[in-house]
Amino acid sequence: MIIDPKIELRELHSSPITPLDYTTITTCDELLFYDERYGKSRTALWNPWLRQVKMIPSKEEFRVFGLGYDNSRPEKVYKILGYSYCRHNEGTAIYDCASQALKFIDTPEKNWLLSPTAERSKVSLNGNLYWITLNDETREHIIRSFDFSTESILTFCLLPCQINYVLDELLVAVFKRDGFLLLKQSYSTKKIEIWVTKNKIDKEEVVWIKLMTLTSSNLPILFNNLCSYFIYEKTLFMCCGYNNACIYIMRGDTCKKFQIQYGIGIFVCRHCVSTPSLISVPLFSG
Repeated sequence: MIIDPKIELRELHSSPITPLDYTTITTCDELLFYDERYGKSRTALWNPWLRQVKMIPSKEEFRVFGLGYDNSRPEKVYKILGYSYCRHNEGTAIYDCASQALKFIDTPEKNWLLSPTAERSKVSLNGNLYWITLNDETREHIIRSFDFSTESILTFCLLPCQINYVLDELLVAVFKRDGFLLLKQSYSTKKIEIWVTKNKIDKEEVVWIKLMTLTSSNLPILFNNLCSYFIYEKTLFMCCGYNNACIYIMRGDTCKKFQIQYGIGIFVCRHCVSTPSLISVPLFSG
C-alpha cells in the first residue's frame, strides 16, 4: 500500500515534437504514437527512452484515428486507420506506413471514426484497435475493435455498466499488457468505478470484475477533459487536464492532488500512460 506518495517529474529531451492543440499521444504496444492536427499535420512513431522518432508522411485530408498492425504476420508492419476527406474519394481508409499506400475499406457506419466517444476512449493492443461506442440499435455501450489482419470491425464486448448518462465519462485502458481496465465516472456524484477484465482479451468470453469504487469529495470532473490513468496495488494514478494538468493518486475515499504544469500562453499539455521500452522504432521508408 502506498502511504506517502511523491511525484518526481523528469523531462525527456528526445525529439523536436512539441504538443499543441489538436494533438494526441497514444500507445501502440511498446511505442508512442503522435498525431498533430495543427499546422503541418505531423504524425510519428516515438520511443522517448531511446530518443528515437520516425515521422510518418501523411496528407492533411487524412484524419488519423489510431495505429495498429497485422498480428498474423511475424514482422510488424504498422498501419494507420483513419478517415480520408479526398475530394474524389471520401471514407474510411488504411494507410500503410511502409509502402505509404492508402487503401479505402467498406465499414458498416460511414462516420463512426468521427464520434466524440470513440475519439476520447481508444487503445491499441496486440495490433488491434479498441474503442468505446454506443450501439444505435440496442442503445448499449460496447467496445468495438478493428482487426488489421482481416481489415474488419468487430463487436468485442458489452460494457459491465449500462446505466450511463450523457455527461458520464467512460475510459478504457490496457491492463498488464493483456487485459483491459474500464473507468466510469458519474457526472452527478463524481464517483469513480474501476472495472477489469478477468481473463486475457484473446479469450472468447469477456468477464468484467469491479476492482474498486472511489468516493472522495475532491475528485475532478473527467467529462470533456484529457485523462490518462493506470492501477498499481489497488491505487488509481490519474493524470488529468490540458493547460493545468494534475496528477491524482486515489484509494478508497482518499485523494491526493499534485499540480504538474501551469498553462502559459498557448501551451497545451498532452499526456498518456506508457511503460519504458528498449524496442527500437522501425526504420520503414518515408
